[in-house]
Amino acid sequence: MSAPGTFCHWTGYERDALVGEKRLQDLFTMGGRIFHQTHWYPLLLMQGSVSEVKLELVQRDGQPLPAIVNAFLRDRGGRRIQEVAVYVARDRDLYERELQTARRRIEETLAEAQRLRDEAKDGAHFAEQMMGIVSHDLRANRLISELLDFTQARLGNGIAVSRRPLHLKSFMHDTVEELQHAFPDRVIAHVHEGEDAKCSLDPDRIAQAVGNLAGNAVTYGSTDQVVTVTSKVSEGEWEVTVHNFGTPIPQGHLAKIFLPLERGDKADAGGRSVGLGLYIVSEIAKAHGGRVGVRSDKKNGTQFSICVPR
Repeated sequence: MSAPGTFCHWTGYERDALVGEKRLQDLFTMGGRIFHQTHWYPLLLMQGSVSEVKLELVQRDGQPLPAIVNAFLRDRGGRRIQEVAVYVARDRDLYERELQTARRRIEETLAEAQRLRDEAKDGAHFAEQMMGIVSHDLRANRLISELLDFTQARLGNGIAVSRRPLHLKSFMHDTVEELQHAFPDRVIAHVHEGEDAKCSLDPDRIAQAVGNLAGNAVTYGSTDQVVTVTSKVSEGEWEVTVHNFGTPIPQGHLAKIFLPLERGDKADAGGRSVGLGLYIVSEIAKAHGGRVGVRSDKKNGTQFSICVPR
């Protein structure tokens, strides 16, 4: 094994302790050695190169060093030589560990849901609630995003926001335009009232909240009626409302509609289910120092509102 100075610096070995004394695989962890024997070397013999192999080197002090390795098989003077390029992958390793942490948080959240189910007096009703969430709200990336938001809020930290001044009218116009592309079979209109003033808000979070409300309006509203998103700026606050016509939400369900893991009775609510989406809308409003409200009746339709002090 030949070793340049940088590699010696990374591993903590003197050059004389490596050259002629150790093979590269001797510096791998046990798992890395097994991988080298069963996968790396056979593949190298077949195709002449191995690329982007992530493993850990064991430094002289016993500490692991995450690394990415590329290997090439060369013929030199009748000898077969392995040329190996190694670079430290601490940032990549940190990113992967953060993903693992996020996955564990999801698993912990699901475990907490299971615990709540076990403690619920009406187990069958709670199971129905959970099935409603799984079938209605939890979709691939949305599953991860909303469960992480739910976990963060449940831990008492609230949902994080990063506010900046934006013209509410133009921001909501762009947001509704994107929603129209997302729901091409429905008409989603934007109306602005009041001055076109700058408001302090987190654009990603407010777009997320309005998207949740518009998604509900499209799902449960009358298919032949317009979904209207109204933005309004007054002297003391700014407001965004999402309105649709259709089967109203029963009055008995309005008081708990923003609670997590709550949903209205399907038969009474005309198919309306409430999972994590409205809870997260409420938490986003709270994170902005505002509030969320709802009113629903057969004559005037259903309207959700987000009100935030300027």
